[in-house]
Amino acid sequence: MAPKRLQDIMMRFHRYDVEFEFVKGVNLLIADTLSRAYLDSTDGNRDERVRILTVNVFGDIPDARISEVREATANDSILQALMTLVIEGWPTRRQDLPPGAAAYFDLRESLSVVDGIIMRGESIVIPQSLRADMKSRLHSAHLGYHSMLRRARSTIFWPGMSADIKQLADACEICQEMKPRNAPEPLTQHTEGAKPWDKIGLDLCQVQGKDYLIAVDYYSHFIECDLLTTTTSARVISFVKKHCARYGVPKMIVSDGGPQFSSSEFKHFVSHWGINHVMSSPMHQQANGKAESAVKVMKNLLLKTLVEGKDPYEAILEQRNTPRQDTGVSPAQVMFGRTTRTFIPSLCQDTSTSVPNAEINRKREARRQSVKRTFDRKSHPLRALKNGQTVYFQHLEGERWKLGTVKERTASKSYTVCGPDGGVYRRNRVHMRPTSILPRPREVSPNRVPDTVSQNMSQKDSVEPTKFMSSHDQISSKSETKKPTTSGTAMTVMEPLPTGSTRPKRDSKPPVYLKDFVT
Repeated sequence: MAPKRLQDIMMRFHRYDVEFEFVKGVNLLIADTLSRAYLDSTDGNRDERVRILTVNVFGDIPDARISEVREATANDSILQALMTLVIEGWPTRRQDLPPGAAAYFDLRESLSVVDGIIMRGESIVIPQSLRADMKSRLHSAHLGYHSMLRRARSTIFWPGMSADIKQLADACEICQEMKPRNAPEPLTQHTEGAKPWDKIGLDLCQVQGKDYLIAVDYYSHFIECDLLTTTTSARVISFVKKHCARYGVPKMIVSDGGPQFSSSEFKHFVSHWGINHVMSSPMHQQANGKAESAVKVMKNLLLKTLVEGKDPYEAILEQRNTPRQDTGVSPAQVMFGRTTRTFIPSLCQDTSTSVPNAEINRKREARRQSVKRTFDRKSHPLRALKNGQTVYFQHLEGERWKLGTVKERTASKSYTVCGPDGGVYRRNRVHMRPTSILPRPREVSPNRVPDTVSQNMSQKDSVEPTKFMSSHDQISSKSETKKPTTSGTAMTVMEPLPTGSTRPKRDSKPPVYLKDFVT
């Protein structure tokens, strides 16, 4: 329209107050073009409507999967009623729909019929009888929930499909057992005490076949290293007593809960000496990170000196007098309040530290906060668990998740869990994953068939192999014998084997990895 003509129209309408009001199409007085040019037919347009709504897009070559869906759709009463609604039209109210079709009311604009199959957009609406099979096919690759949902949304559809796929992923026992580890939680740092030797960490290490006891002070980072002729609790306690006699009795000892530290003998020692003993959760080495760091330092130091053939005590002396990067003060200065004489000459007569404790504490705290900020970048907190809650927990380092039940909470992030074998284990929260859906049990492999059965069944005159019963039935070991029938022909029957067994059996001992087992 020319600009001048548009200006004339606007000038004409300036004298009126125009109000816009919505009017349904059936109430419009001016008919549209299609209504003016209708086809005069006494039969109506039902056949034309069906032809428009039903389009054949599957081609001439039949597809077995499409035929399967078409046959199941024809046998589904709900989808047949839905197909009638799609072709003939929907009622205005949801309450007027037949039973089962209400779930499709909000999707009515995207539904169509294609060669006897209901489509939602480009996705096939799956009948009720095929949904379980479709879920099994989706999960054949054991992909996660989001991957299966992306795969399903591009091809198939049924109401509540997302919830069904979510339940399928959560209920698969294999997927749950082989999930990756949890992301780390935000770093929880130990308190270091108010003065040297208030809190120490203990751990054992091995260098070239020899065992060592490592003791580290949390406040000063002063490390003691002792050679252990035996790794018994009595030997460990004797060295700890020597350190207590030399530096004083610590208020707290932190260990990894190994056999030497979880024994009744060590418990009696810490109780008699008035020491609080804190054990980290199994497989959670970072809870005893101070001792683990000291072990790394001492192992490198001892290994290098032993390979070089030098005196390890000279190296330990220099390590204790080397200033730390965070505080600028050596462990010996913080421990004793002075520097100790070493092989390196010094003209300084005053060996006392010149750095005040307040400055050391400020630098130490700044270093702690820097470490926490760096660690927390890839971590997120985990919710606390309740007693009796069903969880998956890591049974061993690097092994699959096991289903269990929370028994009680022993510390801020430590729990005891009842395992599937009836045992009670202590685990950190990072090694536990709550679940609300019990897994679907896998098929258990049948009992081993005796060799006599395999040999007899491989013969030509043997009958059809005996099928094993399901995993929920009890399978008894049986052997095959030939028994004549009334007709004179041979028939294979199963008779029980003798109850006694003549096979030798070696002695069984509990594995070492069950050392955290709570009786």
